[in-house]
Amino acid sequence: MKQVSASLSGAYTEVLIVSTDGVYQKDYRPMVRISVSVIVEHDGRIESASSGGGGRYDYRYFIDHNFAEVYAQEAIRQALVALEAQDAPAGKLPVILGPGWPGVLLHEAIGARLGRRF
Repeated sequence: MKQVSASLSGAYTEVLIVSTDGVYQKDYRPMVRISVSVIVEHDGRIESASSGGGGRYDYRYFIDHNFAEVYAQEAIRQALVALEAQDAPAGKLPVILGPGWPGVLLHEAIGARLGRRF
């Protein structure tokens, strides 16, 4: 583990609701977000990942349910999986298109910009 960053942020709005019979009621609407980012290193290879969540809860909900640790563990898991990932093949590869729309998509993506018709 090279680095761990966590943030807990929140905001709220208060809405005044008025019914047609003159009843007033305030509605308190919190919005809290927690996120954890990690950077891991092994044998000179560095990977990063993040995890988080949020909702219309107060801060205490996220603290009581230990979400910081839950999201940290998920971010670590993702970063460790990325450390084991192998590079995707690169270079010249064959492209096989079926009849119909693939040709139209190729023309719109490449041919129209080159001023060519395929």
